[in-house]
Amino acid sequence: MTAVLATTVQPGEPAVRAVLTDYVAGFAPGGDSVLRLAGPDAELDRLAAEVQDILDDLVGDADFADIEIVPGDALAASARGDVVVTSDEREAAAAAAGGRRPVERIGALAPAPAGAAARVRELLGWVGVALLCPAREDSPAGADSRAVLRALDEAGLEPALFDVTRAAGALEPETERLLRRCAARRPAAEGAVVVGCGLPAGGADRHAGALVAAGIRRDRVRILEEATPAGDGSTVAERVAALVLEAL
Repeated sequence: MTAVLATTVQPGEPAVRAVLTDYVAGFAPGGDSVLRLAGPDAELDRLAAEVQDILDDLVGDADFADIEIVPGDALAASARGDVVVTSDEREAAAAAAGGRRPVERIGALAPAPAGAAARVRELLGWVGVALLCPAREDSPAGADSRAVLRALDEAGLEPALFDVTRAAGALEPETERLLRRCAARRPAAEGAVVVGCGLPAGGADRHAGALVAAGIRRDRVRILEEATPAGDGSTVAERVAALVLEAL
């Protein structure tokens, strides 16, 4: 659902740059939002030129096609449930009476910054995540490895698995299915980031040859240092995703 933000402006007013600056800072181009700048019908061409100059200054060549210039005022440019950006008390009262949501600054509406896992999900397709770990070992390191793999899978990061188990233990059928599913994934080598987990000191170096043979770049290998992942699954996924972003 597209979020509609509307505001009444006049060409040449400082409010034009202020509202554009807030919008560009808080909302990504091409996202699920649209900003409508409403102004006098006779001044729309002048307003459009001013907006373009400001956007050129703020974002350069980035395409903010989700900014519209319309005639009238913010109330006419919006509907019930939309946001009206205004510092005018009378316009704010009229907006509220009409079922709009009046706010003084767009900054109050900007979505919270995406976490590391969300940013990695956006990159899937040219960045792959793989875990280098003793996933089938009946040991604390094996249990840690499975916990991390499960956290990444549940976070939607589609992890691949490079299993370096020495002595496999018996696992629950559901866990076996998870490991087989992850082992079947092979991220494109050019964009793959490998995270080592549950490895002894120097463990990643010991397997460097196999990674190179698989086309993995050595500078795309990171180690999850903690022996036991702390926190719930989402916390673990965030920590691993942060390592992935660090390697890019």
